[in-house]
Amino acid sequence: MNERTEAFQLTTDDGEWPVVLRRQNRKTIALTVRVDGTIEVRVPAGVAADEVRQFVRSKQAWIRRSRTRQLQQNAKRWPWQPGVRIPVLGKAMRIVLEAEGKPDDGSLLVSPRSTAEADVRKACLARLKPRLETLLGRQTGLWAKRLYGTRAQDVTCSVRWMRSRWASCSRDRRMRFNLALVFVPEELVELVVVHELCHWREFSHNRAFYDLLASALPDWKRRDDELKAWDHVLTQ
Repeated sequence: MNERTEAFQLTTDDGEWPVVLRRQNRKTIALTVRVDGTIEVRVPAGVAADEVRQFVRSKQAWIRRSRTRQLQQNAKRWPWQPGVRIPVLGKAMRIVLEAEGKPDDGSLLVSPRSTAEADVRKACLARLKPRLETLLGRQTGLWAKRLYGTRAQDVTCSVRWMRSRWASCSRDRRMRFNLALVFVPEELVELVVVHELCHWREFSHNRAFYDLLASALPDWKRRDDELKAWDHVLTQ
């Protein structure tokens, strides 16, 4: 069955909330808040509109918190334009068009197809991805050997953009890291690396997992608190 999409405004105590309803071939109702604050509801094809509205209203407290957090994060977003300074591994770098600048430590030289934000962003991320991959290769190799005696060449990891998490690890030990990590300081990237490697031994976030994490990084809680302050880059 083809997906059907509908849009409406839901009246709440906080005013009108924009809602996008997606009818799909699925069994459960799922709810997310988009980057722009729009509420997205994915429902089985036959669910009545009144039931959807009732479901969304029942989640008002969660939606309110999520929308507030999302809109606050949006306020921290930077424009993808030449001349703008962006964080690269925690240090400010200025976006410079390659045709107009010279290489230096404080400049990120790019050659976008145009100066439209989407093109500048794409060019910046393409230039930054190898930098993060190099760092992750070094850190995963170091910590895999330190924790498990594993050779660096036996560690499998990849980098891609993810919307809501810093990284993930599968049961076959394949790790995926968010390209957004390229914005945060290196010691916080290291926290994410060690966190995922701890899942090689403890797949759940249980007591044994946190004991292992603490033994590897005694200051992990401090780093975790600092990483939370970078959540806004996940929507960048």
